[in-house]
Amino acid sequence: MMKDQFIFEKLEMGCWHDYEWINRVGVAWQCRCGHEAYLPIDFLINPDFSTWEGFGKLWEAAKEKEWWKEFLVWLRMCKFETKFHNEVEQIVEYIHPTRFRDELADFLPWEGE
Repeated sequence: MMKDQFIFEKLEMGCWHDYEWINRVGVAWQCRCGHEAYLPIDFLINPDFSTWEGFGKLWEAAKEKEWWKEFLVWLRMCKFETKFHNEVEQIVEYIHPTRFRDELADFLPWEGE
């Protein structure tokens, strides 16, 4: 399982589309949820949390979880380095797609590659 898929499913953001070849007229692939893909470009429907668009979706979904404040405390206590002069600098460091995604995966906890 990829890191983005792990986070997506942990945050219950919907179906992580995983297609199977069905070769039906007009449809070549279908997800277990019923979503159909006609061309390989349709596979790009799953979010990429390493992009700014994906970061925005991830940030908004994470903020809605009951553990959001716990995550921020964990981030502050376990991950912030002493190089920061104040809390604003600490938070700004993690307003970045891959840094935020990676820290969130560690918190949930991600045990993949």
